[in-house]
Amino acid sequence: MSYRWLLIVISACASVSLRIAVPVALTRRDLHPRIRAALAASGAAIVAALIATLLVPAHRQELDLTALTKLLGVGAGTVVLHTRRSMALALITAAVSTALLRAFW
Repeated sequence: MSYRWLLIVISACASVSLRIAVPVALTRRDLHPRIRAALAASGAAIVAALIATLLVPAHRQELDLTALTKLLGVGAGTVVLHTRRSMALALITAAVSTALLRAFW
């Protein structure tokens, strides 16, 4: 497991634990709607930031074919999520579109 995936696992665990710990710690109080919205979006924001850092090459390197097909696959999955479909369908769409682009490009 590379350090990048280890970072993703650690960040995901931290996000989930914070999403659980904060409401449990504040059970006697009702959370402000902005805090609830931030808790709801925190997991997606962390994952999106980590995906962006993993997909875009570092140090101003050029995009190779693999990175470009990954970006287009993530874009296809994002479009599916934007249309309010399920996460599973978005993952399948991203994987299939990336595989097809690699096969025929």
